[in-house]
Formats: sequence, structure tokens, C-alpha cells
Amino acid sequence: MVKIILGGLMMLQSKSKQIETQDGAAIQYTYFENGRFVGRICILIKNSFIFNFEIAPEFRNKGYGTQILNSLNGKELFVQKGNRAINLYKRCGFQEIEEKDNFIRMRRI
Repeated sequence: MVKIILGGLMMLQSKSKQIETQDGAAIQYTYFENGRFVGRICILIKNSFIFNFEIAPEFRNKGYGTQILNSLNGKELFVQKGNRAINLYKRCGFQEIEEKDNFIRMRRI
């Protein structure tokens, strides 16, 4: 299945598939713009936990990550302390709720 996401001047094609993980079933979304890989995100079905979120380097800091996160219902994630993506997550409504070892747990409020 391919869906089009329009956000500002962005037009992304999205392919989704169900995958199995050690934590259960998840949906993996892969995004393209004009056939070029933009990014990928996985969300666990049972609890909307986000994992494996990545944006290709040439598409970073251009609004693609924000557009992708805001188009999905992911509710919680872990991010490594010091990761620049923390600011992206905060802009998308995530708040820090716990620090554990070298990671920060964030939840969309």
C-alpha cells in the first residue's frame, strides 16, 4: 500500500508492512520522495511504541522527520542522551518522563 503525505511542499510516498519483533508485531513505514529513500519508522502494534526511526542524512533538518512523526500515532520512545533528535521529539509533543542508564524515555502528551 502506498499513501501520499502532503505537508507544506513535501510529497512523500509511504510503504508499510507488518513485521515481527521480539516484542511483538509492528508496522514498518518506509518513506520515499521521487524514488529516493527519506526515512523509516517502526511502531509496535500493542502499545504504539516507536523504534528504529531514521531519516537519511540528506533529508535531515528539512522538516521530514517532523512530518513523519506528526502523521503517525506513536506514543512513546527511548532516545540516547545527547541525541540531537530530542529537540525534534519535543517539537512533536513528546516529553521526557524518565532517564535510565544512557537513555531518556519520552512520551507524547
